[in-house]
Amino acid sequence: MVTWDVDSRDRSTSNRLKYFLFGGAVRTRANPGAYQGFVRKEGVRYLAQSAVFVKPSLLSELRRFLERAGVDHEVEPITFV
Repeated sequence: MVTWDVDSRDRSTSNRLKYFLFGGAVRTRANPGAYQGFVRKEGVRYLAQSAVFVKPSLLSELRRFLERAGVDHEVEPITFV
């Protein structure tokens, strides 16, 4: 499980995080389609505001984004029995 905290007054970071997670319809000549968002990937489940379950194979992609964006985050391993 990954949780994060972004100051809502930091609109730039908030908007980049929202786009990364949920996608959007930003279209360019190089990319005519809409980006679907990280939470639409197989192995990712949006839990609540600022929390997702992520398969270990996708964890590095999410952590890389959060680190580059300067977003404080925590990763908690969870085991289902």
